[in-house]
Amino acid sequence: MAALQDLFSATVCKGFPENNLITATTLDDEKRVVEFTLRMGEYADVDLIDRVEKRIANMLELSASRIIPCFDKELFSVDKMEDVFLLTKKAIPVANGFFEGAKTVIDSNVITVKLKNGGEKILTDAKCGEYISRLIKERFSLDYTVEIESDFHSEMPSLEELQQEIDKQSAVKKQREEVVPAPSERRVVEGFPIIFETLHPIYGAPIKKDPIHINDVHFDSGRVTVWGEIFDLEIRTTKDGRSHIITFNITDYSNSYTCKIFEEREKTQLVASKLHDGLTVMVTGDVRLDKYSNEYVINVRNISTVKTVERMDDAQEKRVELHLHTKMSEVDAVTSATDLVKRAIKWGHKAVAITDHGCVQAFPEAMNAAGKDIKILYGVEAYFFNDDGVECKSDSEEDRKEFAETVKKLPSYHQIIFAKNLTGLKNLYELISVSNLKYFYYRPRIPKSELVKRREGLIIGSACEAGELYRAIVEKKSEEEIEKTASFYDY
Repeated sequence: MAALQDLFSATVCKGFPENNLITATTLDDEKRVVEFTLRMGEYADVDLIDRVEKRIANMLELSASRIIPCFDKELFSVDKMEDVFLLTKKAIPVANGFFEGAKTVIDSNVITVKLKNGGEKILTDAKCGEYISRLIKERFSLDYTVEIESDFHSEMPSLEELQQEIDKQSAVKKQREEVVPAPSERRVVEGFPIIFETLHPIYGAPIKKDPIHINDVHFDSGRVTVWGEIFDLEIRTTKDGRSHIITFNITDYSNSYTCKIFEEREKTQLVASKLHDGLTVMVTGDVRLDKYSNEYVINVRNISTVKTVERMDDAQEKRVELHLHTKMSEVDAVTSATDLVKRAIKWGHKAVAITDHGCVQAFPEAMNAAGKDIKILYGVEAYFFNDDGVECKSDSEEDRKEFAETVKKLPSYHQIIFAKNLTGLKNLYELISVSNLKYFYYRPRIPKSELVKRREGLIIGSACEAGELYRAIVEKKSEEEIEKTASFYDY
């Protein structure tokens, strides 16, 4: 068996007793922590062990190292109880402060701790006596019963009562933080949909300066204050385990910028626990060129969370949205059907349409989200082409090939199709199928001829600027042609 000094340099082991033997070593690869169990013939206090642990962790580039000493029984005495109290306070934070000025009496196999300032009920409820007994057993191989008494006889609340009071105060504080002032009481800065009265600092100092739009941030802007929503948050720990590297992007939808914090872990515990993707914050920092990414970033000095003004539909007569995409529509949307339907319900809408591009996959989700609170209009934004006058001459392979090539060359337009009953829903599903299986060309396309066959139970809309009717107007076709095109549509 080796001593700690056989593995590490004199600098690392400076001040550590040489009379030690390593009896066990464990390494946690995932947490990057090494642990040494030592048999020791000389005493080492808690502060010395802590310093050596840090030196070992730094040398091995680990998150932490731990030394578990097993001292000879003869080394235990009353004066070692100060270290025992220190370790107890680290393990049981509620004990902090109660052991100050305490007296320790050892009689046979009983250790009596007499508290100068009271608190025995709190320490008893927290099982501090059992912890001290176990700690002495582990470190000195001695069995003691630990009793905690107090020379301070005023009534002290129990740990449960103390925790209830802490919870009550925390709830009051949280309630104060969550109070959002009425619109008439808010400070308004034009162009910024945030409620300044809800600013709550989580890193650095409170922010008092009004923000600018991220689109107005340039490489030479110096110190800036911006607001926005966090995305792509990444929190890393340095190799020595001492610091956090926190990187996130922030967008106010005028533009986006990367923000960065490089700080000791002790100073970033709160902000690291509070930040998450989707959180709205206000940030003050300096625009600098980051030498690692070679891009300009905001080196963060202060962060506050902030609430935004929730957009509402205040119209007395609510509209019905007839053209709406979910994330099932490629490129056009990133919001789920559930979120869209819930928003329509919150705004007091009586009905809402689902019209994804060329597909109906969002229908089940929309139905489940709606419940009995809103009516879903089941539809699709189809890729429609007019094949009037285009026919396959015969069933020969050559004519079918010529017909297919002709169909491909026909322009396609956007078109809204709604199912107004179960027959229409069946026909809509059939049109989606043939568009994918028979007429797919870059996109699932629906020819007019197939739509006419299955028009029963359907409502046809002219859609958007990419619709057939709108294009006819833009292309300045004759009034007669425009009227003929419009006559095919229900709205």
